[in-house]
Amino acid sequence: LLTGQFLAQASFVALSLVVGAASSTDLPLKLEVIGKSDPIVGDGPIPAAPILKLALLTVLLGFVFVNSVQHLRVIRHVSMYMGLRIPGSTQSDTESLEERIQGMYERSTNSFWYAMRCMILLFPAVAWLFGATYALCATVGSILFMA
Repeated sequence: LLTGQFLAQASFVALSLVVGAASSTDLPLKLEVIGKSDPIVGDGPIPAAPILKLALLTVLLGFVFVNSVQHLRVIRHVSMYMGLRIPGSTQSDTESLEERIQGMYERSTNSFWYAMRCMILLFPAVAWLFGATYALCATVGSILFMA
């Protein structure tokens, strides 16, 4: 629960920083200059515009935020249903409630899984802002981290 809360807050703050920095300065131009300092492909043509890289970063941060909040919302509903006892309920009512709780828990787990995958994709996306070589190194590092 605390991990999901941290992910939601951190992704919202990072999203706010990216949007604020992109709108207050000429960040795409600065990223283009930084991208040309790439050690391997720095002098070659830029395959993707810096604004596209910022858009990808914004989308990934948005996915992390939305999925983390969804995880927190559903897990709180599950915790409320766990102790629920309905007076006069039959065995089939209890089994139906258990099935609903299981479905909600699976939905919460899926949301957390998606948030973590988007968080892992964030490292290569941020490195891509600085150049393709850095994105490749961050991708290899992410794969080794997940292995």
